Amino acid sequence: MATTGPTHQFKVNKMPEELLFQPFPSLNSRQCFRKMEPYEFKFSKSLLSDKISAMRRIFDKSITDHGREADKSELLKQFERLAVDCIRNNCSSDFLNDYGREMASFEKEEDCFIFLESVFGSETEEERRARAVENLEELTRRPNEKFSSLLSRIKSIATVISDKPDAQNFIIEQNFSRNIEPSNKTFLRDHGYGRKPTEEIVDFLDQRERYLSVNISALQTNDFAAYFADKTSEMLDNKFAQMELNHEKKTCELTETIKSLNLTVARLEAENKKRERKANESQFERPQGFQAQQPAFHPQQPAFNPFFGGQQQSGGLSQRAPFVTNVEPRGILNQFALEFNVMSAKVWVTSVETARSDRASSPRRQKTR
Repeated sequence: MATTGPTHQFKVNKMPEELLFQPFPSLNSRQCFRKMEPYEFKFSKSLLSDKISAMRRIFDKSITDHGREADKSELLKQFERLAVDCIRNNCSSDFLNDYGREMASFEKEEDCFIFLESVFGSETEEERRARAVENLEELTRRPNEKFSSLLSRIKSIATVISDKPDAQNFIIEQNFSRNIEPSNKTFLRDHGYGRKPTEEIVDFLDQRERYLSVNISALQTNDFAAYFADKTSEMLDNKFAQMELNHEKKTCELTETIKSLNLTVARLEAENKKRERKANESQFERPQGFQAQQPAFHPQQPAFNPFFGGQQQSGGLSQRAPFVTNVEPRGILNQFALEFNVMSAKVWVTSVETARSDRASSPRRQKTR
């Protein structure tokens, strides 16, 4: 197609029309435009754009070498239409069913790529890192995959997550150790490679073909016990760490609650002492008008008392003992009124008994007819 001389200049042997009849480059089935992620579209677009650009340079050189500058405008239009057709041919049938009409309306390669980018969207740096973190969490070693291949996959994701070497090394060590089977961990400890750098561990395991032991270890009881022990230890560590955080949080909350309760108790004690002091002062205060409320005790001799058979009482006692009434039931006043009522009742009973004894000792009066 082209020859090169000692001066590194080449001449295109084929005429422009011959190049137009040749098939344009295409992508493989896994790289064609279909339902894909933004990073996949970016990769496929770069590949196809590079191939079309190379064809364009050869086509322009053919026009110059064969002296077809007079027809250059028309030839370039034909090349542009073929480039657009090449882009459509690299789209899946499902994609063309949805966007075939739009793709048929474009006449330039640049317009096609702009439309495709609007369909698949562009990916920001934050989105790329978030997607890389998700992929890292789901990453596992494939069956019989070499540890060097696993390490390469982890490194490619770590470079997307962070651009700092220290952070990348931490991510690589943590995720590589997580994907080592318990049997291989035991194998490394037995051979003194438990704390070696990651690169040395990868070389050591691959040289001894330990990547093939994953299927065998699944049938071994000891390896299962080691796997169970490792998982249990990891779960306990996470549980204890969470318990420590919860304990610190509860301790802080309890300290604040105790402080609040102490303040509340101190305030209530002060109010209670103030209330008791007022109550004690009010108990020793005699209310005004207290004497006026007590009825005076003046024993009188009634003219006629049916209780003694219609005769005068010799002792000149009244029918009822005086009682304190209308006393405000409050504190010591209520107690004083009760004691006074009891004392009055005793005096009245004594007076009645004395009157009865005097009546029994006096001579009976003769009845007149």
